[in-house]
This record gives sequence, structure tokens and C-alpha cells, in this order.
Amino acid sequence: MGSSPTSRVNLDPQFDSALRLQEPKDRGLRERVAYVTESPKTLTTQEYWESIWRRRRLRRLSRWQRDPAVRTLISLFDSVLKQMGRTGRIRLLEVGCADSYWLPYFAKRYAAQVYGLDYSFIGCQQANEQLARRAVEGSLICGDFFEFSTPPREHFDVVISFGFIEHFPDPSVILQRMHGMLRPGGVNVAIVPNFTTIFGWLQRAINRRVYEGHVIMGPNDLCDYARRAGYSSIQTGYTGGAWYLGVLNFTPALNATAPSLVALLGYVARRLGVLVGRILEAFGINRGGRIAAPFIYVAAWKKDQAALETGYLRRKEDLAEPTELV
Repeated sequence: MGSSPTSRVNLDPQFDSALRLQEPKDRGLRERVAYVTESPKTLTTQEYWESIWRRRRLRRLSRWQRDPAVRTLISLFDSVLKQMGRTGRIRLLEVGCADSYWLPYFAKRYAAQVYGLDYSFIGCQQANEQLARRAVEGSLICGDFFEFSTPPREHFDVVISFGFIEHFPDPSVILQRMHGMLRPGGVNVAIVPNFTTIFGWLQRAINRRVYEGHVIMGPNDLCDYARRAGYSSIQTGYTGGAWYLGVLNFTPALNATAPSLVALLGYVARRLGVLVGRILEAFGINRGGRIAAPFIYVAAWKKDQAALETGYLRRKEDLAEPTELV
């Protein structure tokens, strides 16, 4: 942890009234992590996520960026952030930031002021390590999403999440909470697995319990959830390239007869997915649709009436009905 930045947690004063700060037990996190209490009910458990992150091995950021699926997501974020038209330093929050490669990426590429929120202590440790590896300053909040999002703060320009909103019975409630976190004109980008077709069938065969921890949704469902959550402009579509098997969770089922074999299959599948992606990328055809795309995304903007009147934001989406981009 010696390479970790030494600045203190840079949470704004308005956070202090909503967060019950505690002293982190891990010395390496003491300068970076604030704690909030836990409460909500989801389709998964905290113990489940702790077990996931406990087995996770950290990769180098450079290796992560060479992943073809990651590159398609980077292109998506580049496109979305260009549409914002914002000047100056943006504030970005990742909800579900355990082992996050995205926080140091956004800090480096966009000079963003980055924040991460997760209720897994192990996941926060790993996110802290990823920031330290790149000598990036950021703020990590180890605690509950519902506690953190009450009351609404309108603090962030960008809120992102990967595989988060689909673990709640009504994703529109989560998107609405995120809406309250955004400043006017801010954007929420949520990525969920595409379990509507073949990836869903495979996940159910690998571990039915993991599959049942997801709300299965397509782009139209995501658009509807975002519309109900109050966003003024919505884009949805498929992303992640084609046939990326890394979207699958190979955690062995409790009754698995050969858990080591399941874990080995997961390793092989992830490597194979990267290889297939690179081949398709080389031929310029690494684009998946409803069947082959591993992920579905929604990019949803919060209305900024004052900006529209002054011309500060110039995005045609602010003036149009929600659209589905596939």
C-alpha cells in the first residue's frame, strides 16, 4: 500500500450529515474509505458478494484495457460523455465499485473526481488497491446504497454501475435513487448482463441460483424502468461485442458434484471469450445484437431546464423522446 496517495477522503461537507463515519479497521483504507450503515433487501446477499470478491484475483489495468469487451464499453462511455457537453472537472460515482478498474480509468482519461460505493469490505479493499496501483486519488464509501442515497444529493455529474440494478426486484427504484444523486444535466449509465437469450440459458445451466438473483430485462425494459424513474432522455442498446463468455458467473452451485471442474471451465470460458473477441475485432465484426451481445446498457440523462434555456447543453436527446439504439 506504499504507493497509495496520502490525501484524506475528499467527501464534500454535505455528505457528513448523511454518513455515520467509522474508523476503518484496515490501515490501508483509513485515508480513503468512509463507512455508512447497511439495510436494504436484494435478490442477492452480502455474503454472496464477499465470497465473489474473496476469490477474485487483481489484474493489471493495461491488461484489462486490452479486453475486446472492455474496449467496446470504453467506446460507449466516450460517446455518452461527449454528449454531455460539460466543461471542467466532472464528479463520477460508481455504484458497486468492488475491484473497480473503471475508477482509475475515468480519473486518468477524463481527469474525473472519482467516488466509489460498495457494501463489501473486501471489494472496497480491492478498489483501493486498483486506485493505488495507478496513484489515483479517490473516495470510497463502504456501505449501503439506500443509506447513501437518502436524502437525494444532486452531487454527481455521472453515475455508473455494472451488474447492479438487476439484483433488485424493481430496477426503476434504483434508477430513481441514482437520479436523485445526479446534478441537473447529469447522466446515469447502467450496464446489465444480457440474460434474455443464450447467455441466460447458459447461466441457468451453470448455477440456477445465480441466474435467479437477476431481474431479466431487455433494452425496452430498461428504457421503461428509466422513464418511470424520471429521466428526460434515454438511450438503450446492446454492448460488449459478441460472444463474450466473461459475462457468465461460474461460481459452483452448492450441490455441484465437481466444483473445481466448474471453476476451471469458467477460466477457460473467459480466456476463450477474449480470444474470440480479438478475432472478431481484427475483422471489424465484434458487434453483437440481441442474441450475441453479452451486455445491455441504458444511458439516461437528468433534465436541466436552465441549461436548455441558455444553450449550455447541446444534446438532441434532451429535446427528443426516449429512443432505443441497438
